[in-house]
Amino acid sequence: MALRSRGPALAATVLALAVTGSAGAHAEATPTCGAEQVRVAVGERPAPVANQRLFVISLAARDGVSCVVGGALGDVRFRDAGGEHLDVPVDDAWAVPPFQEVLVEGHRHGVVYVAAPAGGAPVAPIAEIAFDLPAGGRVEAAWPAPTAGPLRFTAIVEPVS
Repeated sequence: MALRSRGPALAATVLALAVTGSAGAHAEATPTCGAEQVRVAVGERPAPVANQRLFVISLAARDGVSCVVGGALGDVRFRDAGGEHLDVPVDDAWAVPPFQEVLVEGHRHGVVYVAAPAGGAPVAPIAEIAFDLPAGGRVEAAWPAPTAGPLRFTAIVEPVS
């Protein structure tokens, strides 16, 4: 009798392991995103805190691409409209391990949240951001608005609704 009552529980455990195993195998088989696989866009969203601004860097897969991104952005640089480097203070203290691996494909994308002070004199008008992806490759995107620093970056995460 004891074995029969454990049958459904055992089957559920085996099924759970099989599903977890196949999901893990899919994640392992999915390549890591490089610069040529992603499109980068930056937008400004309403900040959840009154004295801050919130920017969102979106990492989306190019058409037909499925890959994973995860980690912190590297060598973040800003340029003005003339291409000149701007000295914008950056703080990545929020971008700490353990890092998520985010699947990007179709409508799924990874994001980096960037908090900025709401007040203060903006640094010279930022026109563009450039950075290294964790797996390699440099990407750049237009920056939507002038802002003051320091800019505080998260790691790459799944978007919050």
